Amino acid sequence: MPHSPDAVEKASQTYHKPKKIDNHVTPRGIKTRRAGLDIPAGYRGPSAMTVQDWLNRCLFLETIASVAGMVESMARHLRSVRSLQQDDQSIIEESKNERIHQLIFLEMKEPGWLTRMTVFAVQAVTFPAFALAYMVSPRTHQRFVEFLEDEAVKTYTYLLEDMEHGHLDEWCITTAPLTGRNYYDLPDDAKVYDMIEDEARNRDMRRAIVHPIVGLQ
Repeated sequence: MPHSPDAVEKASQTYHKPKKIDNHVTPRGIKTRRAGLDIPAGYRGPSAMTVQDWLNRCLFLETIASVAGMVESMARHLRSVRSLQQDDQSIIEESKNERIHQLIFLEMKEPGWLTRMTVFAVQAVTFPAFALAYMVSPRTHQRFVEFLEDEAVKTYTYLLEDMEHGHLDEWCITTAPLTGRNYYDLPDDAKVYDMIEDEARNRDMRRAIVHPIVGLQ
């Protein structure tokens, strides 16, 4: 389920300066992954993106985010089965949350064969990579997902700024898709801008949920 505005406001700010090696390695990994994502997504930076460019960008971003969360939730689910102990379901809900984000953008864009093949390729590469990373170091994997959320926050911030500065007027007047309005409990006349603004609140809320579960500070 999406996070309510009250829950987001109460979530503590959890960013810390890097101290351990995983905190130094994961940002570099994210920057490398982002560079590889920018090319197929056609990302050219704020103010230079069209509506279709932003749709492609968000689709690829949510594809990667949903894979990362599902790998983590699957691993924890299997550990729960092995240990015969109940596991927290918050991480699974977070992975579903990312999947809903992707469905929302798919409702706004009819993907062609090139988009479908690229998404398939991204998933084929990222799933085993995330699975291997989690098996080697769950802590590092979690940090990687956190910094991925940071990149998502940047993306949606740039997107909102483009809309506010008149580069994407279409989305300021276009009604948000039904899936987005229902998921975020928005009014029937809510615009795409309202939906994006609500979606851009994820990073610190995820940290507030996951840190106590995985034992991170």
